[in-house]
Order: sequence, then C-alpha cells, then structure tokens
Amino acid sequence: MDPQRTLVIVNPAARNGQVGRDWTQLQALLESALGPCHFEHTQRAGHAAEMAHKAALGSDFDTVLSMGGDGTHGDVINGLMNAQVSPDKIAFGPLPTGTGGDFCRLIEGDRDLEATAKALRASKGTLIDVGEAIYQGLDGKEASRYFLNMASCGMNGLVDKLVNTSSKRLGGKLSFFLATARARMVYKPVRADLLIDGETVGQWTIDSICACNGRFAGGGMLFAPNASLNDGLLDVVVTAVASFPYQLRMMQRVYEGTHDQMDHIHTFRGAHIEVRPLMEKAYMDIDGEYTGIAPAQFIARPSRLTLLGLKSA
Repeated sequence: MDPQRTLVIVNPAARNGQVGRDWTQLQALLESALGPCHFEHTQRAGHAAEMAHKAALGSDFDTVLSMGGDGTHGDVINGLMNAQVSPDKIAFGPLPTGTGGDFCRLIEGDRDLEATAKALRASKGTLIDVGEAIYQGLDGKEASRYFLNMASCGMNGLVDKLVNTSSKRLGGKLSFFLATARARMVYKPVRADLLIDGETVGQWTIDSICACNGRFAGGGMLFAPNASLNDGLLDVVVTAVASFPYQLRMMQRVYEGTHDQMDHIHTFRGAHIEVRPLMEKAYMDIDGEYTGIAPAQFIARPSRLTLLGLKSA
C-alpha cells in the first residue's frame, strides 16, 4: 500500500459522532500507522459511495480505506463496484470505528484502530466475493445494492431501523441486543418461500432469512460460522418463528455460533438466493442499513474485490 496513493473516506458521524469529535487525535494516529494518506470526510448520506466511485474511475488512487461502521463500508464498496473497474486496479480496506463493526472482525487487528491500520498497510490483498441484493426500495421501485458482509429480510431490517434512529452510546453489542428485544415485541412474522439456485427448498414463517458473505452481524452475533469470503457462495440462515423464551435462548446461541443446531434454524448454501414473501412486509437489511422490503434476490459475485488485511483461516 502506497500512502500517497491511498484515500481514506471518513464518516465523522461514526461511533455516535465520536470520530468527528476526536478527529485531530485520530488523524495523528492514522498518519503514524499508515503514512501520509489523503483524508476526505463524508458530508451527507451517499457521499462515501460518490467519493469511492470517483476514486475508482480516476488515476490518483489505487487504495481506498473506509473509516466508519458497516454501513459506511457498504457505501464505499458500492461506489467501487458501480465503477465497474477491475479488482486489481484498486484495493479496499475497512478501518473499525462503527457501532457494530462486524465486518472488521474478519480483519487483522481485532478491531483495534491502530493495529488494523498497520495490518492494512502491510497487506498484499486478497480477492474476495461481493454479494448483490435486488429488492423493492423505500420508494416502491426495484433497487439493487452490493453488500460486503450480509443482507437479509425479515426482522433484521427493523432492528437496523431502531438502532440507527436511537443513541448508540451503549456500544455495538448492547445497542443491537436492546434493539432486537424491542423489534421482537412489534414485528409481524412473514410467511415466505425460499429458492436456492432456482430450486424451492422450503416455506416458513420467519423471523429472518440471512444471506451471508461474512460471518458476523448485529454487534458480534456469529450468524454464519462457516461462511467464506472467497468460495463463490452465500451461506443462508433461516430463522423460523418460535416462542419468546425459545428466542431468548436462541439469541445467546447466536453469539456463540451454535444456533445452527437448534430446531428453528435452517441453513443452506448457494450462489443465487430468492425470497418470496406471501403477503406480509419483510424488511430489508443490507450491511446494517434498512433499505426497503422483499421480495428479494441475493446473488454472489465471485472474486470482485481486492480486500486488505483479511485474517488467515
């Protein structure tokens, strides 16, 4: 990584605004770990995607780092992917400063900002898959968005909506735990068909159906313990509706990554996932952001992004 050809896209609102408040100290730390990079701050929704898109199409940068949470990382990779340039033209690396910080759990440095920055600078990069979600946007029209970590429909989108409209001062794990508990009290379960690579595999009344490129979500929940970023497939986790006491036990098992052994969990793997709700609304969640509703398709796009700092298996 050449720091002179590295753009760091910074979300000052990350970690409940702490990144913006502490920027002077954070910039000094990053310049010490990374070298003299170029820093740009987001000013509005979608700005990170615009800056990443411009960087990918230009000739000034061959590395883009994203400083924020999973939503910011998602915006940046959408900007890179929509530029439709070769993955060997520009590399991507995430810096951990978000509320949940789930994708960064897969990156060297264990979510310590300085250690991660040093790991990104030293990394040669790994070619990874990116997911694409096609769904109904908030305006009622068909929309599509790439995802780095995880996309789902069902209750998870409602959890995102609650987390992102409330204070995050309690930190990632507790913020997501409380939002999940609140969502369970108001969420109306959805009946949906699930198709994997064109074949119907079942119909359930669901809490959620997750298409996982990464392994973690929800502030440390190990949704897909066996997911790989470079196998050309998405791991699918179906959570069927269960009693409230059972759900509480299941939440604990999700943090441990042993929930796939429970009766109400069904797991699959495939390259093209389709969710068809029968009648009810199924909220969409894409990399920690509420984006619309199902019906939805989740498609694995193999070997589309060069990622810096990926932990070895």
